[in-house]
Amino acid sequence: MSSNWYVIQTKPCSEDKAAVNLVDQGFETFLPKIAQRKKLRGKYQKVIEPLFRNYLFVKAEPGADDIAPIRSTPGVAKMVRFGDILLPVPVAVIEFLQNSQSSLIDIDSQVCQYKQGDRLEITDGPFAGLTAVFQRQNSLERLLVLMDLLGKKATVQVNTHHVSLVN
Repeated sequence: MSSNWYVIQTKPCSEDKAAVNLVDQGFETFLPKIAQRKKLRGKYQKVIEPLFRNYLFVKAEPGADDIAPIRSTPGVAKMVRFGDILLPVPVAVIEFLQNSQSSLIDIDSQVCQYKQGDRLEITDGPFAGLTAVFQRQNSLERLLVLMDLLGKKATVQVNTHHVSLVN
């Protein structure tokens, strides 16, 4: 009989605490995380946070493993159930998340890809085919660029995936 992955709901902001305590009890855990840019103390900084706030996964085999201690583990709120049934997460979902983990953590590798003043070509969206001048990163997925629209300079927000550097 093989073990299955189950969803654990944690207490607020206690994902790491719950994971450590579950590992200390001999359970295998998985806490997928993502890198994001957030404004902290007036500056944008890279922060690594849980992909699913207040949730993590634990590997166990009900019947073979004693899962009762999970409920009283510091940081754990409860095991997620559907009615009275404890349903396992499909292995394919966990494998996908585990295989994607490095790209989720490195998701902002392009944050500093452009310097102010770089010329960019808009490759997709309503401004496709136009050129722009990079001003600054507005968020993880958005750039502020300066474009010449109808004879006037305008600051426009574009998706980071819809631009390429003009050589």
